[in-house]
Amino acid sequence: MNDLPLVSILTALYNHEQYIKETLDSVLTEEYVNKELIIINDGSIDGSEQVVKEWIKNNGHRIHTEYIYRANKGVCATANELINRSNGKYILWLPSDDVLTNNTLAERVRLLESNPNKLVLLSDAAVIDTNSQIIARSSMERHCVDKGNYHNFDGILKQTITGLGISGATLLMNREIYNEVGLYPEGLAAEDWYFFQRAASKGRILFWDRIVSFYRIHNTNASHALNYKIFGSIIISFLKNYKCFPNKYKPLAAKQVIKFSMIYLKVRAKALIHELR
Repeated sequence: MNDLPLVSILTALYNHEQYIKETLDSVLTEEYVNKELIIINDGSIDGSEQVVKEWIKNNGHRIHTEYIYRANKGVCATANELINRSNGKYILWLPSDDVLTNNTLAERVRLLESNPNKLVLLSDAAVIDTNSQIIARSSMERHCVDKGNYHNFDGILKQTITGLGISGATLLMNREIYNEVGLYPEGLAAEDWYFFQRAASKGRILFWDRIVSFYRIHNTNASHALNYKIFGSIIISFLKNYKCFPNKYKPLAAKQVIKFSMIYLKVRAKALIHELR
């Protein structure tokens, strides 16, 4: 076991009482031995606390687990805290409503170990509903993303500018990536555009076309809510990352800022009208 690099599985939990046990159970299906599990309950007000404590009581002997409950601080602050608490060479992000599948962790570690110039391994997820029934075989295809774009530097960078198509627990990364791109700006309501654009600009992303998790769709998905804060975060990410883009991609990034600014204004206006009613 000591010859295998440690993998830190990081879960930010918020009001997923219905799903968190299945999420944590899936960690145990991964046969990779040298792993730790760190969970931060970001101020849940449902029964998540009791579910996690019961799970640790029953399974804590099978994997080293650290669990923290505290007041809500938001997505990026929680992600940064998880990173700082982790010890692994590699980090696997596991949202508290998603599920690992296909026992791929050992192979994913091997791929990063054999490609030291790549610090982020990106894969695909199947899509499930609230009852864990598969409703789409590929999250990327569901987002109308051509997976062929993820096989070279230009394709990956262009895709992170025009539309991610990335969902769920599909990332394994070397923690060194954060020395290159920095931690997540804590004012953002979402972290993915900021991170992927920076990692792609540095040529650090490797794509492995394999289903490694189930991405769950339900009515409280932050990424599916028409929340003006999400679009605001996308715009801020573009502005923060603009200097990182190669010159030939800066006009495309500027076009995307205009596009998302228009969406933001429309969604914000609807939210204001709703608040006034």
